[in-house]
Amino acid sequence: RRPRPLPEVLGTLCRTVAEIARVDVVSLYVREAPEDVLVLRANVGFPASAIGQVRLAVGEGITGFVAECLRPVSAAMAPREERYKHVPGLGEERFPAYLGVPLVSGGTAAGVLVLQRREARAFSAQEIALVAALAAPCAFALESARTRKGEGGLPSGTSSRSAHLTGTGVSPGTAVGHVELLPSLDESGRL
Repeated sequence: RRPRPLPEVLGTLCRTVAEIARVDVVSLYVREAPEDVLVLRANVGFPASAIGQVRLAVGEGITGFVAECLRPVSAAMAPREERYKHVPGLGEERFPAYLGVPLVSGGTAAGVLVLQRREARAFSAQEIALVAALAAPCAFALESARTRKGEGGLPSGTSSRSAHLTGTGVSPGTAVGHVELLPSLDESGRL
């Protein structure tokens, strides 16, 4: 079975998150090199013309701050927040309640999942936990795409890595241990 194109997968994820979380807007920003910017790559609720056009530096606006600090951020009235950055043409002022959740991969933000709604009410702890769980498939989709491209994941043309671990089993068919992944010599220049 052939993997679906990333834009299609991200669009499906945005629609699913919007339905489950019952929000008006879901945006998926992807961190892209070499500029190291967050680019809007999928969305529900804003004009389709915004996809690929909205770009924020890491640390810029609330969304850039989420990527920088690697923590969810919720605001009842995002436009009143010090870090808020207005993006002309989106119409986001109609959706003041904001929740941004980082999509973490390899200890860094691979992107940010943003939810917005009309009702000016901060997202509850339960809603934040739900969205953090819904962010996992988004992060997985980005990591899988990078792996297929050979960017930051497995080397191009490699389907998996294996290791032989030795130890004493405590229970038949079960093993518990500690594993550390160290870069190979050819990867060390990319750290």
